[in-house]
Amino acid sequence: MDAFEKVLFFQNQKFNHSWFLMFSKDFESQTPSWFLKWWEMFGSIPQIFPEPLQDALRYFDSRCSSSRHRSQFPIILIFSQRYRIHWISMWKYTINSNLLDREFSVKWWDSLKINPIINQVYRDYPPPVQKPIAHRTRSQSSLDSVQITGKSSKELKELAQQLIAHSQQLESEEQVSPTASEGSVNHDPIDPFQDSQDPYSGYNLDSD
Repeated sequence: MDAFEKVLFFQNQKFNHSWFLMFSKDFESQTPSWFLKWWEMFGSIPQIFPEPLQDALRYFDSRCSSSRHRSQFPIILIFSQRYRIHWISMWKYTINSNLLDREFSVKWWDSLKINPIINQVYRDYPPPVQKPIAHRTRSQSSLDSVQITGKSSKELKELAQQLIAHSQQLESEEQVSPTASEGSVNHDPIDPFQDSQDPYSGYNLDSD
């Protein structure tokens, strides 16, 4: 554990040493809990990802289910480990309150091709298939409102006769209703000025 952390504290004479980091392809074991402390100093952050890879990370976070052990680690650690995403870690000396301190930072490696990673994410976690919404017609809705299940043949005949009589009544009402409806649109029975002359028709409203 100490060697894994302290090896990255090496600096050259110019104090500009940086590290190119990635997870080994041969690593298949469970991530140890102590690795979280190492990651907080040297690990990657989502802000350095290109925008398409940030979108893939958010999608991965919404679809990936973590165990109790893995839930203690940040999602970017799990994401970077699973898809072998590289990053560059570096640090430099700074003076804070007269104390010599280390300032850590990370940056993106521009040569990393992200399209294969994004495609693999969506292959591993395909979007859920949305079921088509069935659109019901007016006739279907009307039929569904009639309860016919469990009725005898005699009851169904009586019900059919009632529907026919109701249909004939609606037809007779529709033949009479258009005239009444048009009249109600053109004339408001409670509007006293409907047929009167415009009281302002003889006045000139232009000012000098």
